[in-house]
Amino acid sequence: MALSQSLTVPAGGSYTVFPLPVSGFDGTVEIQSDRPVAAIANLLTSNPTMLDSYIGVTSPGTQAFLPLIMRENGGYSTTIYIQNAGSAQANLTLEYRRTGSAAVVKTRRLQVAAGGRAVIRQLEDDEDLGSGWVGSVRISSDQPVAAVVTESNGSILFSYNGFSQGSQRMYLPLIMCANSGWCTGVQVMNVGSASTTVTLKVDGVVRDTVNLGPYESKTWYPVPPGSMTQKHIGSAVLEASAGGQIVAIVNELNVGLGQGMSYVGFSGGGSTVSLPLVMTNNSNYQVGVQIQNLGPSEVTVQVRAVSSLDGSVARNDTVTVPGNGSRTLYPAVGTIPGPRFVGSMTITGPSGSQLVAIANQITQPQQPGDTSAVYNAFTR
Repeated sequence: MALSQSLTVPAGGSYTVFPLPVSGFDGTVEIQSDRPVAAIANLLTSNPTMLDSYIGVTSPGTQAFLPLIMRENGGYSTTIYIQNAGSAQANLTLEYRRTGSAAVVKTRRLQVAAGGRAVIRQLEDDEDLGSGWVGSVRISSDQPVAAVVTESNGSILFSYNGFSQGSQRMYLPLIMCANSGWCTGVQVMNVGSASTTVTLKVDGVVRDTVNLGPYESKTWYPVPPGSMTQKHIGSAVLEASAGGQIVAIVNELNVGLGQGMSYVGFSGGGSTVSLPLVMTNNSNYQVGVQIQNLGPSEVTVQVRAVSSLDGSVARNDTVTVPGNGSRTLYPAVGTIPGPRFVGSMTITGPSGSQLVAIANQITQPQQPGDTSAVYNAFTR
């Protein structure tokens, strides 16, 4: 049964729907608007507490690339969610490949009704993969589809959007290790039909180069490669050889605190970055924003935050972001402790600048369970 809800969102503002107006709902949502909008979804569970975020899909495609799929990999397994965004039944083909190989090890075919959803749980539905399986999946469809993947070991939750296409470069705003227990891992996938050479640069320095066959994937953990104990906070760029097409995700993991979150790489940036949800002192939730400047020269950007509680402007100032580098805003608005803030943020650079950003949602002080989430900001 389809249900609908009408909302009014102020210009430059935001609106939070929580909880959903339908008790026990498990399905899909489509948002239609008379103005450009951006949306994120927070996935929250209790007993145990787990949290992560993903962004709304604006351009479903007839392909979806999922760079990281697991079954009982150190306790982690994934679940694939596929939404049919077309007007007719979708006929889907899923190709499974093990990380480090271009060979297809399994093919799955299924149909999804228009507006419907398919759910494939690797633990229960892909038992033939065996335990310790790490790989990627390519989805082909005759209707436009959107895909999301969750990763979990039962106490930590990650989630990321599938990609409808690749690009020669992937930009990763936040790479870290030994940062109060946080380390990052990167999964890259060649989504082209020919082999390509992929170079990993961290803060402008080449840290590794690998050759990937068609639709083959590669894992780096930790990133930066090397020591798990040397502190590092920065950004990274993945670059394929000429004509190559890649996608990538970043997993942020704090083993000691039992926290995890995942974001997807950016294919490019824009002069304006929008973040629908920014919080400070909101039931102990804080948000940090990481801005990456894809250009070679330092830029000064305007940071503006508007409260969704009363419409007031809580931040309106400038910060600088180095060329080919990143800048951290934590907390993104106000101070800890301090006044409560829930709202949205817009980051605006000079005309022609290339910016991307992510928003990390964490609790401080740390709350029991996995209470961390991250989402990609929207660029234009």
